[in-house]
Amino acid sequence: MKGIFVLFLLVTLIQLIYSAPPGQKVANGVSVSPKDFPYFAYLLTAFKSFNGQCGASLISHNHVLTAAHCIMIRGTCERVSRMVVYLGSDIESKINHFEIRDYIIHEDYVKGCKGSIKADIAILTLAESVPFSRSIMKILLPPASVKREQIEGLTAVVSGFGQDKNGSLTKRLQAVNVTIGTKSFCEKKKVYGGFICSEIHNGRMDRKGDSGGPLVINNTLYGIVSGGPTELTAEYSKYTSIIFYRSWILKNVDIIE
Repeated sequence: MKGIFVLFLLVTLIQLIYSAPPGQKVANGVSVSPKDFPYFAYLLTAFKSFNGQCGASLISHNHVLTAAHCIMIRGTCERVSRMVVYLGSDIESKINHFEIRDYIIHEDYVKGCKGSIKADIAILTLAESVPFSRSIMKILLPPASVKREQIEGLTAVVSGFGQDKNGSLTKRLQAVNVTIGTKSFCEKKKVYGGFICSEIHNGRMDRKGDSGGPLVINNTLYGIVSGGPTELTAEYSKYTSIIFYRSWILKNVDIIE
């Protein structure tokens, strides 16, 4: 019965991902196949004193989006020294790896990196073009006509390799459904400007290690995991708004829409 129940949860999750109208490690999520999240990118980073991991999203044959704090440390403003992106696979297999040729961090994040996080978004340019396939495919950006209020209250899915409810990193891609918070709810949690938030229920959330990963509604990228409380009693999580930064992305990336 347990296996049937888990299968039911997985099928239900995938149905929500592909049918919902305009998702640090995922806690209380379910294991999913990377082929069902072909846009997900696993980012390994190297700094002077430590190595890190983040999520990212493939948005073209040559570019992925991630959180700026994944490649430039807030407070010290230290920049990453080396990065590798893995596409279309779990951590254990680590196939389809790509070096990073260049990157762009939003100028407002760079200016304020010693203070509170602003404009937590960065574009990574891959060293070679990625061929699309069943397991590797770009994610769409929101249409220019979509406004923030149109996605409030909708179900989104977050995916990543971050910490689970026990604080352990996973080797299988995890995914969880979250509800996009209203502007008033997010503002009560001090989430403003170029950020949106989700309402957390029963500890179903992104956590440490999921930063930079995608928040997706109907195969369209609406957020980048940025921050928020990490304890399982948290009421919200915070994401960089793709609607807010859509023009900046298109200015720096040649995407055929």
